[in-house]
Amino acid sequence: GSAALYLGELRRELAVGFRRPYQLGGRLVTPTVTAGIATEGVRRFDSAGGELATGETREARGFVGLERSLGKGWLLALGGTLTAWRDPARVSAHVFGGRARLTRSSETAEQPVLAEAELSRTMRRAALVAAPAMRVRGVTLRPIVRLGWGRQLPLQFAFPLGGTDGFPGLHIGERRGGREAMAGLGATIPLRGPLVVVIESAVGRSADGGPLLTSHGWVAGARAGIGADTPVGPMRFEYGRATGGRDALLVRLGRWF
Repeated sequence: GSAALYLGELRRELAVGFRRPYQLGGRLVTPTVTAGIATEGVRRFDSAGGELATGETREARGFVGLERSLGKGWLLALGGTLTAWRDPARVSAHVFGGRARLTRSSETAEQPVLAEAELSRTMRRAALVAAPAMRVRGVTLRPIVRLGWGRQLPLQFAFPLGGTDGFPGLHIGERRGGREAMAGLGATIPLRGPLVVVIESAVGRSADGGPLLTSHGWVAGARAGIGADTPVGPMRFEYGRATGGRDALLVRLGRWF
């Protein structure tokens, strides 16, 4: 059994889970039951990046299925879901569906690969995030690919461009929509002791509908700064700039979940 309580400025969540491994046909599988409730103030912005009033949302999620370790950090989960939510317009809804999720965790507990698909009678959502790390002459390179597609997504389940780290030069949580496509490359260069220089460049687009990949709506950006690995997680202070003259400062203290 497990339980976790998350308390953040914008999101509060309580999550519980129950797992027990069994031998099935000579293979180890883990029946799994998880549930969570959350409230979130979703950040919203206008087309110029001006911040609007946050969208207050509520959600409850449940999952019943099987998990199987594939070795070397890979984990596959298949099962059924129940999702209920309330959006900023105070409209409530719930759906039953199925979910497939494949993840690969690293030694730092981060997930360099995440692929998932969720299907119900109304809401559909699929996402792929890959950010593997490789070392070249002491420099850590991390190519980043993010793809997201959804239909009839509640506000809190839509894809913000760049995910929890945001897009270079834009606000974290900006350009949220039902489509996301992003590719980038990050580099971490040792400086002295725990200090490192962090550089990242990216191109991406988001939209509320239409095709995932098209020639319209793309934005490019880059950011750089100083970071450090500490016992409580990475510390980062970076400045970014995007096409159109947009710029933003990223301050990250500790590990984000």
